[in-house]
Amino acid sequence: MNFTKNIGDLRTFQQTWPVRLSCGKDGTFNVVAVYSTATDEAADILKNWYFAANEPALRTVKIYIPDKNVGSDVYAGEFVMESLDIPASSGEAGPIQLTAVLRPSGEFTLSTNAT
Repeated sequence: MNFTKNIGDLRTFQQTWPVRLSCGKDGTFNVVAVYSTATDEAADILKNWYFAANEPALRTVKIYIPDKNVGSDVYAGEFVMESLDIPASSGEAGPIQLTAVLRPSGEFTLSTNAT
């Protein structure tokens, strides 16, 4: 997960140092999944999201860190998929790792898991 803020600089003739103002937040969530042919695994969900979704293709995403137990951090929001990379190479014998970039649409929240 990568969180960013839009920052602007403000200066007046009386100030030596700039004043910085924050005017918005954004973020991205990078997902790496191993490609498999099994149904309902991460790669299958990501492929279906990209290829079968109607625009704007919003999906609810919740991330529990470190796990889903009481007291864990819960990041949640509605997301769109910005990109899906499937680096398939005929000469590679190792597992294929898909990479998806998800971007929030609207508020991305942080809470504590209570149940």
